Parts: sequence; structure tokens; C-alpha cells
Amino acid sequence: MKNQLIVALSYTKQRTVFGMVGIEIDPYKKLAYVRLAKQWKREQMNQIPDDVKQIFDKVKWHMTFADQLIGQHLIRSVENALKFEVQTITTQKNLKDPEDIELIKVMDMTEMTQLTLSLKQNHSIQFPPIDEKKVRTKDMQDLVKQMEMFTEHVTEQGTVSYYAPGEELDGLTKALMICCFVGRMSLQHGDSPVVIINGATQPQTADQSFDDVIEKILGTETYGGLTAASLNNPRTRNRLFQPRKIF
Repeated sequence: MKNQLIVALSYTKQRTVFGMVGIEIDPYKKLAYVRLAKQWKREQMNQIPDDVKQIFDKVKWHMTFADQLIGQHLIRSVENALKFEVQTITTQKNLKDPEDIELIKVMDMTEMTQLTLSLKQNHSIQFPPIDEKKVRTKDMQDLVKQMEMFTEHVTEQGTVSYYAPGEELDGLTKALMICCFVGRMSLQHGDSPVVIINGATQPQTADQSFDDVIEKILGTETYGGLTAASLNNPRTRNRLFQPRKIF
């Protein structure tokens, strides 16, 4: 059973920034390694398809998903660039249809937030250690910050919602949650994740891992004094993710 590479595209609630996250799932260890985080401002939207294609040419991941709310025009443009269909997924509250969930057509945001929290608390989601020559990008550090800011909101009527407060961004967090949703069977049970598109699976072979090439594509800056290795330290995690915050 080979590791699976999953990529998802999402957006912030203000639709001012689009985000893409890629994870590598090890079904034997039941771990998800966050390998890729990239963001585009709304005015950069036209360059997203070409950027995605450039990364895919280097790392041919196995599964590509997009939150349908990023817009059909962008989804079709990415499909045209990649030359294959991107699986769209609806992300809202109270989506319970078991068939649509099984076919990865819908994702209940409340349940997936809780599942992602459980995976993080169990250290099933990791920023893997890197050697001194490899560093994390600003967007990767932004993902860590977004997870810290992603909080629970309860109305007077008792309705629970999860999102980043105010003008804080949350597109990368949502993209990560989609990746975890797709790979949840591997992360929970060690099963190989399968994506179904038009009734058939879509296998692809990854020529290289994300770690092999992603720094060459996305840059080599570090931010906030954090590294992937430090994020694996429980003390660092406890400092980053305070009580009452979801991640």
C-alpha cells in the first residue's frame, strides 16, 4: 500500500484569498504529513491554474479536490490546465447523505472540524521534520496561524459554527480539512484512500514526493522562527494551540 498524495483547493470566507494544501498519507502509520501550502490573493486568481499545473508537473499527486464555492469558472480553468477532471465537494453544515459522503461529494463542516481536531490531538496530522537545508514557506506558517485562529462560535440559540473570527483568513485550514476528509479511512483505519469520479477510481503515479521539489517551486523563506521539526514538539504545539481554540 503506497502513500497517497492529496491536494485540495479552498477559499477564505471573505473570498479574498484562495488556498491550496497538499498532504501525504502514510496508511501504515495512519499519519498525514502536510507537504504543501500555497495562497493566492483574489487579484492573482487568473494565475492559479498555471501555478497548479506547474506544481503538478513536478509532483503528480493522486487526488485533486476543490470546494465548489471557489467558483465553477476557476474549477474549470484548473481542469483545463491539468487536463483531467477535478472532483468538486460541497462543504456546509448538516450534510448527512451517506451515499454522497461515501462518494466524497459532500463534507459536513461541523463533523469534519471535530474529526480534524481529533486527528491533530492524536498527532496524526504532522509537519514532518526537515533537514537544515529545507525550510518552510510563509504560506506554510500561515496555515499554522490559521489553524490557531479557527474557533468555535455558538449562537444564543445554541447553533455551533466553526470559522476564523473577523478578518482572519481560514482558506488553508479548510483545504487541509478537505484533504483529511478524503483520507479519513486511511488515517482512522489504515485503509487505502480511494477517490471515485464518475463511478471509477482515478489512479495516478507520483514521480516525486512533495519534499523533493516543493521548496524549488514555492520559495525558501522561513517565518516566525518556526520549523516543521519544532511544530512536532508537544510544548511548541501547546503554546501555539491555546484552549478554546479548535486547532
